[in-house]
This record gives sequence, structure tokens and C-alpha cells, in this order.
Amino acid sequence: MPWIVTPDTARLIEYLQLAFDAQELARVQGAGGRIDHAEVRIDDCVLMMSDSRPGWPTAPAFIHLYAEDADAVYRRAVAAGGTSVTEVTELFFGDRVGRRARSAG
Repeated sequence: MPWIVTPDTARLIEYLQLAFDAQELARVQGAGGRIDHAEVRIDDCVLMMSDSRPGWPTAPAFIHLYAEDADAVYRRAVAAGGTSVTEVTELFFGDRVGRRARSAG
């Protein structure tokens, strides 16, 4: 199960809801409003996430999602604040990879 550490988990959850219809499953608040643990579901995939602690380095995350219409999902991801990273492409093993969008969070 992927675990994403981000400086703003609440914003990431909002983005995932707008871009991918994510359903929030859990949110555990810590001291000062920090999110110590959260989970969302996108189709049949559950993603865990939490706020980073002061001094932690940025840790990139890549998530491979299957979608009926990669172009439509890409457009929603960008409209929700994501930034385009790559174009739609066919991979050598047969998957068609949709345009990737980097989260606004």
C-alpha cells in the first residue's frame, strides 16, 4: 500500500478528491492540527499519507492508476491544480499510460 509523506496532507486529500474522485477513509489529527495518518480510496486502491515532520526531506511519490479514459482523468487532474509531467504514451509491455500530472500538494 503506497504511503505518501507530504507537507500538506489535507490539501493532497482535497486534490485527490477533485482529480480522481478519491473517498477519504480515515484521518488522524495530531498535535497542532498535523495529520499523523490518513487514507483515501481511489477505485480499488488505498493510499496512506501523513504530514511530514519539520526537517524531513521532500520525498517524491509516483502512483500508477488505471482509468477508462486517461485523457479525461488527466484533464481533471490538471483542472484540480496538478501540473503536467509527461504525455500519454504506449509502454512496451502494452499499457497505455495517461498523461501524468503532479499534485498541487
